[in-house]
Amino acid sequence: MISIDPNRLSAWLSGWFGSSEQDCLRAVTARPANSLKIAPMKIMLNGESRTFEGPTSVADLLIALGYAGKRVAVERNGQIVPRSAHEHSLLADDDQIEIVVAVGGG
Repeated sequence: MISIDPNRLSAWLSGWFGSSEQDCLRAVTARPANSLKIAPMKIMLNGESRTFEGPTSVADLLIALGYAGKRVAVERNGQIVPRSAHEHSLLADDDQIEIVVAVGGG
């Protein structure tokens, strides 16, 4: 299961909706966690159907897959996701994700 820190989610929401992070944090944490119903999210990951609990960011996906700290390229629906946008790029149902891991050698 992938979980998202409410502080990170509120920061992301404030960027999209123009509200303060504090207002977004209050909205995110207004209900007890056990009362929130989060629908599973299906994505295509490197050509294979995968299900995750949503919402999840590209950064959280990389952590869950064991790619944290590794040199990777991520493509979402045909568009490269810059490393600087990994934390703020939330995945959506039916996204097509391609992850390529850089391998050194000679």
